[in-house]
Amino acid sequence: MPPLPEAEVVRIAGSAWGYTEKGENWFATGGLVGLPRTAIDELASSDPHAFALFGLLRRWHGHRDRFVLAKETAQKVGWTLRTFKAARRRLEEAGQIRCLSRGGRRPNDPPIYAWN
Repeated sequence: MPPLPEAEVVRIAGSAWGYTEKGENWFATGGLVGLPRTAIDELASSDPHAFALFGLLRRWHGHRDRFVLAKETAQKVGWTLRTFKAARRRLEEAGQIRCLSRGGRRPNDPPIYAWN
């Protein structure tokens, strides 16, 4: 590809700098995780663990159709298995995620989930 004309490079750099000055350069800060308002309204105050798990899942798997949500996730976030399972169940009940496969049929057969 040929290099961009100097005027275009200056324009793009100026635009990027404008975002940085306004505190809106999300690329430089590691990006953002978008959460639906309905999930925030439903989960944030009523079930903080489910809300936290939802946010983490959006961060880790937001771009995937399917993802693993096994008990090792509890260790990853520093929760008890009971807390993790309750949060996962709450996300299912709230319709945020759905289980495609419960897993456990053989070793290394984790539960597979998808977004609703």
